[in-house]
Amino acid sequence: MQFHEITHENFLQAIQLRPKRTQYRFICREAVLYAIGRAYTAIQPTDAMPFVISYKERYVGAIRLRYYGHGVGFSTFFIDRKHQGRGLGRLALEYLVEYVREHFPSAEEIETCVIPDNTMARQLYEKLGYEYTGVVNADTTMDMEMKI
Repeated sequence: MQFHEITHENFLQAIQLRPKRTQYRFICREAVLYAIGRAYTAIQPTDAMPFVISYKERYVGAIRLRYYGHGVGFSTFFIDRKHQGRGLGRLALEYLVEYVREHFPSAEEIETCVIPDNTMARQLYEKLGYEYTGVVNADTTMDMEMKI
């Protein structure tokens, strides 16, 4: 499992990644394309880092990271519809911990937010050790974090 910055070389492959149609309500496709496009044009803010996720040399998903001093947040995370059901989401989030420890050694936590009825994501995050912070955002998403 690896995270790759979006470049001129992988941009066309990156924009082909898509979740299942039934998952669009959990992931803003426009946010994915916007993040990828900003990376491609090199005008992304320094705190928003979109990546494609690879497994066995194939692009299988996407994730956007944001470093904020004492932690890293992730959003716009999905595994491509063709690669779902193989445990790659879990592997990617396990790799995320390694990646954060290596690239952001001062980070103490990883955080994300989840839509309450996204049962699969909630259960995966909980199994990996994420806990609810008690914060419910204006868009009704709930914040979760894991201490590392």
